[in-house]
Amino acid sequence: MKTIAIMEGSTERTIKSFMEIFKKLCLSNDKVRYAKVYYNVNELISYEQDPLTFPLTIYTDDYVFCLADCTAGYGGTGPQGTVEVLKYLDMTFDENEIYRRRENGITNLLIRR
Repeated sequence: MKTIAIMEGSTERTIKSFMEIFKKLCLSNDKVRYAKVYYNVNELISYEQDPLTFPLTIYTDDYVFCLADCTAGYGGTGPQGTVEVLKYLDMTFDENEIYRRRENGITNLLIRR
């Protein structure tokens, strides 16, 4: 499985890059198997960390997309980006779970197709 890490420094640019790469690889929504949303508000995302620990990871049979700027756990542009990407992929999920602030600051969701 090939890992594709996307960290553009803004949610909008990350979403745009993801969609461009997804289309360029000729992938369709039915190729997506599941997505993981993991976000710890106490940890900043860095270029040095393992992309598989980025807040949003999307799995197909051949690729895993790791999006650093699509987050969760608060009502801001990062979580809005996560919602936008999941909707783009026609995933079924509870939008409120993406925005919901957890007591321990960690959002950990597995979204299956």
